[in-house]
Amino acid sequence: MLQAIRDRVSGIVAGIILGLLAIPFALVGIQNYFTPDPGNVVATVGEEDISVTEYQQSFNQQRRRVQQFMGDNFNPSLFEGEIPRREHLESMIDQKLLHQYAVANGIDVPAQELAELIASMPTFQVGGQFDGDQYSRLLSASGVSVAQFEESQRTNLRLNRLLNGVGASSFATAEETNQTIKLQDEKRSVEFFPINAQQFRDSVSITDEEMREYYDANTNSFMTPEQVVIDYLEVNATDYESNVDISEQTLLDRYEQQKGRFVTPERRLTSHILLNVDASDDSADAKALELAQSLSQRARDGEAFEDLAKEFSEDPGSSETGGDLGWVETGVMVAPFEEALFAMDSGAISEPIKTSFGYHVIWLREIDESHGQEFAEVQEELRREEAQEQSRRVYDDVVRRVTEITYEDTGSLQRAADEVGIEVKTSPAFGRTGGAGIASFPDVAKASFDDLVLADGLNSDPLQVEPDHVVVVRLNEHLPSTARPFEEVSEEIRAILLQQKSSEAAQAAADAYLSRIESGEIDLAAAASEDEQEVTKMEQMSRRDFQLGLPFIEAVFALPVPEAGQPTFHVAKRNNQDWAVLGLFGVTEGDPAAAQEATKQQVEREIATYFSGAEQEHLISLLRAKTTITIYEDRL
Repeated sequence: MLQAIRDRVSGIVAGIILGLLAIPFALVGIQNYFTPDPGNVVATVGEEDISVTEYQQSFNQQRRRVQQFMGDNFNPSLFEGEIPRREHLESMIDQKLLHQYAVANGIDVPAQELAELIASMPTFQVGGQFDGDQYSRLLSASGVSVAQFEESQRTNLRLNRLLNGVGASSFATAEETNQTIKLQDEKRSVEFFPINAQQFRDSVSITDEEMREYYDANTNSFMTPEQVVIDYLEVNATDYESNVDISEQTLLDRYEQQKGRFVTPERRLTSHILLNVDASDDSADAKALELAQSLSQRARDGEAFEDLAKEFSEDPGSSETGGDLGWVETGVMVAPFEEALFAMDSGAISEPIKTSFGYHVIWLREIDESHGQEFAEVQEELRREEAQEQSRRVYDDVVRRVTEITYEDTGSLQRAADEVGIEVKTSPAFGRTGGAGIASFPDVAKASFDDLVLADGLNSDPLQVEPDHVVVVRLNEHLPSTARPFEEVSEEIRAILLQQKSSEAAQAAADAYLSRIESGEIDLAAAASEDEQEVTKMEQMSRRDFQLGLPFIEAVFALPVPEAGQPTFHVAKRNNQDWAVLGLFGVTEGDPAAAQEATKQQVEREIATYFSGAEQEHLISLLRAKTTITIYEDRL
């Protein structure tokens, strides 16, 4: 599969290309288009099969995506057992049903649209442009025909078009929009005081039996992170710099070839006076020349050149600064000006020089002679550069060979190591977020937990972790997540139970106050005073008063509307441990008429999006009801 790429590009480039290809292939589910074995089917949807291979590849891709998202917090048990496997199969069945529906209803993709999509994929571009040869070559090297790949893309576009069409049919009525605004902009009049859990911590006791019971019921919360130990090959261009043999003649030749790098050209500090000339007016030309000659003579006679330039020069860029042009090197000015300037002696003032701009009077203020560095001064710099170039050539050859061998012999790194003269190294254990040394590179950590390495036990693709630095890894040891001993986590459990029991005590105290308030024994202010707290009053509490804490806001706005003039009293959670006793005194609906047009449009979009999802689910339910679906449970 890799030979076509190896014949045309170096090993490391092939590795990079294959890595890029993995992204679109994973997204489109290219495996759908390989012919399944009729006896190897996990489900039949109408007239179409889902093969075991297709299902397994899709399931593994989903597992990898979740691993990458959750990092060190990933729990492998999420993908263990029958339930997660069955749920994934059901999602594949839904996709199959939607595609069948799209085809049956004539939803298709024009060839031009498909071509534009593929042409826009960076994987198939060279120099920012689609390259047909690269397109065919890379697909062939990956074992996928052009027809298979294009059909996979067409399928995705069909599904997008179908779901977009379903979504576009959703809309919000004026009444729905108004009702939503009334709820969103609702204000509530509340009074409350907090019951903090902290005040009960000293009165709470935690027994060893309670801690042990909590540990046994929540063992999954006290797991060590899953770790791996990897073997790896590391190829770094800098490792070869000290091994190159560079003669002095090589450095002398390099110096002669690049001598211009080490020479600073001559430059001249220059000022001028410019008199513009109308080329079509001979008399104006003569007057300008006469004035230029006069100014040149006046400057030579001792008048300040800067003053003359400020008064007479018509160069807007330099007249205000006394004609100063700064340091001028060759190749900057027009030819007549430059020829005159570089023929002058330091301090001289020229006769008028005519250019396409007009007549110039030039003052050469100072000359900075050309100077350069001798060979001895730059010899070490040349040696470093030559060493880097030679080591890079060695590095490229080593990377190419390592890539070829580790692709050919996927079950070992030793053969590649022996052939190119490097050692197989072994890392310390590390988790999904990486570790020290080689595991500090994100690509190494990611590849080490990829199914190719972790589950299949094969060599990884070459990983370019830095410029001129490539690594290939394989699994040495897998250290699954295990439960930490009770003794190790007992203090963590004690803290958890202390928080829980303190919160329960705070809730109980809040409930007791509520009972007394509802019975008429005390009012809200008296209850707050008894608990040494103050009542907070909010006449216009909104859903956007996030400083109060989201749990509290949700609790307050979930309360039933009190009858006019009859406040109601409640207990609500402030956060994950504290509580509050509150009185709800009134509710004011939001006013749709006062809402800004942008707000109304946003609400309409949110409602339409909600109904769009519901309609898509309804469509899938209808398709399931009228389609024969067979699932082979024993093959999951």
